[in-house]
Amino acid sequence: FPSPKESASGIIVPSYGEEKRRGFNLRGGGYFFDISEYAKLALTADIYSKGGHALYANSSYLKRYKYSGAVNFAYSKNPDQDDKIETSAYTKDFRLTWSHSPQSKGSGRFSASVNAATATFNQNNNLSYGTQGDTYNNSNLNNITSKLSSNVSYSKRFTGSPFSLGLNLSHNQDLQSKVIDL
Repeated sequence: FPSPKESASGIIVPSYGEEKRRGFNLRGGGYFFDISEYAKLALTADIYSKGGHALYANSSYLKRYKYSGAVNFAYSKNPDQDDKIETSAYTKDFRLTWSHSPQSKGSGRFSASVNAATATFNQNNNLSYGTQGDTYNNSNLNNITSKLSSNVSYSKRFTGSPFSLGLNLSHNQDLQSKVIDL
């Protein structure tokens, strides 16, 4: 079958599965929006039989000869208990990642690499956590990232003068100690 060379909007079919903690699930179902030649957006969701859910927004953009980047946002609501089907105790988490890269053109450059999340996001949304037949223990957490960092910078060269400007913002986050440094 020939595949079309252009992208198009359409439905994203979810996958199904089962976990001990969250129950039966449908993951990654949603819709892909082909906004333009330069911007794409995928909105997807997960739903779990024990009451949890997750929402995802993933977008990429490109301005030829200027910049490119991607923005990803995730929100999840997971039950706190492993053994109860109906529970009123939930953990709400989010994660935001953003990367922006300029092309080397002009006298000003803006770049960003952002990675921020709640302290329990990686632990509560680890795909291997609570899988059927798997016994969960704290040694599984050793494989999960415990530190996040971000950097946003802007630099400007003033042509015809000896002056230049540089601004930088950085963020470091330790998920275990819950300490955030800006």
